[in-house]
Amino acid sequence: MTTSAAHVTRPTPAAAPTLADNRPDQPAGALAHVVPVAGRVTPVASPGDPGRTIRRAPSDFGTSTATTLKSGWGLLGIGSTPWDAILVAIRGYAALRADQYDQRVRSLAALPALLLAWERHHEIGTKAETDLKDDEKRKVTAIRELRTLLDREHRELATAGAKVDPRTRTIDAHRLTDDYLLEQVAKGHTTLKRDDQGLAVTRLQQALADLGHLAPGQVTGTYDAATETGVQAFQRANALPETGVLARPTMAKLVEAFRRHGAERRLATASTVETKPVAGEYGWGSAPDELTAGARDLTDPERAAAKEAVKTAQTAGPGGVQPTFVSDLPGRGRYEDRLKRLVLALVELEYDYLARGKAAKRNDDDLFGWDHIAVVANRAKRVTDAVFGQWSIGPALTPGVSIHDAWETKVEALKDVDVQDDAAVWRVTKLLTGNEQVRDLDREHGAIQSRGPEKAIVDRVRAAVVVAKRDKLLETHKAWPAFADAGVVNIQRFKKAGVAANRHEMWDLFQTVVHEYLHTLEHSRYRGYRETLGQQAGGFTLREGVVEYFTHTVLEAVDYNEELRAAVEGEFHEDGVTQPIPAYRGYGERANAEKLAGVVGATNVMAAFFLGDVEKVGGTA
Repeated sequence: MTTSAAHVTRPTPAAAPTLADNRPDQPAGALAHVVPVAGRVTPVASPGDPGRTIRRAPSDFGTSTATTLKSGWGLLGIGSTPWDAILVAIRGYAALRADQYDQRVRSLAALPALLLAWERHHEIGTKAETDLKDDEKRKVTAIRELRTLLDREHRELATAGAKVDPRTRTIDAHRLTDDYLLEQVAKGHTTLKRDDQGLAVTRLQQALADLGHLAPGQVTGTYDAATETGVQAFQRANALPETGVLARPTMAKLVEAFRRHGAERRLATASTVETKPVAGEYGWGSAPDELTAGARDLTDPERAAAKEAVKTAQTAGPGGVQPTFVSDLPGRGRYEDRLKRLVLALVELEYDYLARGKAAKRNDDDLFGWDHIAVVANRAKRVTDAVFGQWSIGPALTPGVSIHDAWETKVEALKDVDVQDDAAVWRVTKLLTGNEQVRDLDREHGAIQSRGPEKAIVDRVRAAVVVAKRDKLLETHKAWPAFADAGVVNIQRFKKAGVAANRHEMWDLFQTVVHEYLHTLEHSRYRGYRETLGQQAGGFTLREGVVEYFTHTVLEAVDYNEELRAAVEGEFHEDGVTQPIPAYRGYGERANAEKLAGVVGATNVMAAFFLGDVEKVGGTA
């Protein structure tokens, strides 16, 4: 079986209860038809729709028929005991259609806590089974079977492409996040084990491979004997029972293993290849084979998953259905009006934060000197080369040669009116395609910016904002904190007020140069591929998201010792004063880049970015 399913499927014996009918006019899943019981089941018609039945045995759900039935579906309004609450939740779930994916996810999410509440109420697991009443024993059996059905419901929803609610998400390691089935494992609602198949298994296997517990060639999308052994090895390394099953405790340790990019640093420096002896990229196909020993070729489903991972636009929801665009939401307003107001406000915010008053500070007293900037920049280069120097390396960051004043670079370029036009459009486009508030608005209205009606609106908004805010857009463009172009790093030199503020600024510069220097190491073949993609179709993730991923990989390995502090802080350094290192933020598309690595592997992402092997991330040159 291929890995083309959205997440994971598990073969089900023919005699087992079936999952959802998968017809929109039918109730959702196995729970629509079967409530697990011990022994006989009795069909009971659902009031108002004699064509649907819920099969259950009343005697197994209460002390008397009257207590249990409570007028059939009238139970929906009653929840006087933990068992009543379980029945209410089951019948509520059964009333949902198969295509009500979001409602099914929310409804299922409530059931485990209800089951646990009943078990705790009756001290299940703490008192001997022989002490249980017959009624309790029957209910324990029913709950056990119910949990089996819940597992099947989660798997069906995963295969249909159910989404993870970011408000209740458990997994916080980006490469493993937003996978419905892995999220259910993290919450203790299901497991992955032998014979499971799909993308969730691929992501587990790739994580094990990146941690050294599985060979890259064993990433197949099928939970086989090798995967079981790899899980056992990971469990052994983390003092967990060696079950070979991915359950909640193992998932928690797996998430923890990828929080600070130790695996990426190990992979980046794993080969015996020396630091690249000369600056510049490897010619296509000329890099040492040892660098890509951990890389692997992708299957068609993995290529498709890689392309989905880097997208930042809204994508199709469960069942492959794209969101419906609603141009006018009652009580909230028209999409076009709201989008225009939001982008105009964002332009003002960027201008106030970055550019207001900067033109008046272009004098030597208000600017950092180049000698100190060169020291900071080359310390940033040194820590970056310590991680990725085997893959690619740039020249020393020399002022006026390979590191420039960003303001001066932009002022010179903006003498050309055509460049001004392009710059103003780019600043607005970046807000339209990369700002989280804009994405939230798109989600509210079901807008996909590249789709016909929405594209026409976005184009009108962009044009209107460029005309209304042209001058401020250009000032913001000049004051943008940093950028890299044609292998040259450009940074701003503005001082802050006060010694502590300038120490902070020096560390901010150090972090910024790591990011921008990494941009200069991008392979030309990789750049050619990402430039064929729209910003929201993966272009922005492959440009900024991947660099952010690698920036965090570098910065989390830095030893902030006294010698480095003195070098970076320079004239602002004070003995005995330990300056807090600013938390590095950057672009949110790092999450997409790490999800890409979760599918294809960190070595594949490095091979694409530094060596130009874009096929390793699902691309074509």
